[in-house]
Amino acid sequence: MSEYHYVFVRPGHPRGRLRRDISAACGAHLHPVDAEFIDYAAGLGHAVIEVELTHDYDADHGIPFGRHDSLNTVRPPWLPERHRSACHPFGGMTAM
Repeated sequence: MSEYHYVFVRPGHPRGRLRRDISAACGAHLHPVDAEFIDYAAGLGHAVIEVELTHDYDADHGIPFGRHDSLNTVRPPWLPERHRSACHPFGGMTAM
């Protein structure tokens, strides 16, 4: 099962309503994030939700992703031990 879950949303305007609705649904305040693909995020303890107000996904397998201009991602929090275990194989491959 995927650890990342993507929800494509067509929020309409004003976009602030989307942020308030997601915050209310998650019970956490979405705060602005200075990242390339993430506009807002909130930590939920057991998960992180990230909001992109725009994305570059095109239609794929007949799914019109472009009609839904915002993307919400729910993922597990980055835990140091998870990061180390994910990086270990890549470190070995780059040493080759």
